[in-house]
Amino acid sequence: LEDFCITPLIGGLKCQGVSICSCEAAERYLLSRAGDSSAVSLRIIHSYDQWTTDHGLAVAVGTGLTMKHFIRALQFLEEAWETYTESGGDGHTLQGKSRSPKCSRGLGRFKPSFMGRALKYVRSH
Repeated sequence: LEDFCITPLIGGLKCQGVSICSCEAAERYLLSRAGDSSAVSLRIIHSYDQWTTDHGLAVAVGTGLTMKHFIRALQFLEEAWETYTESGGDGHTLQGKSRSPKCSRGLGRFKPSFMGRALKYVRSH
């Protein structure tokens, strides 16, 4: 979840000489910095919006986690979970690292049915 200092990505940012002009470009850049990217999954949620008021005032804000952003993040987690379980994941480990039973927010604790119900609920409201 990043607003890139309340900056649109359309105009492009530069990071170590690399042009970052979209969330996908930012994701590619971060993956390139991760080394063995086969063990890394990420999704940039660009919490930024801009508009012009009826009186011509330009407004740019860091929006935080809006419903649109929440849905995009949840879809990513659902896809990651499906990929993980299809590759033989048991729901208690992720990328070979054990999940502690006391950790209730880790991806390893979610079940596909929970993800499906959450997406269904969000889309219906």
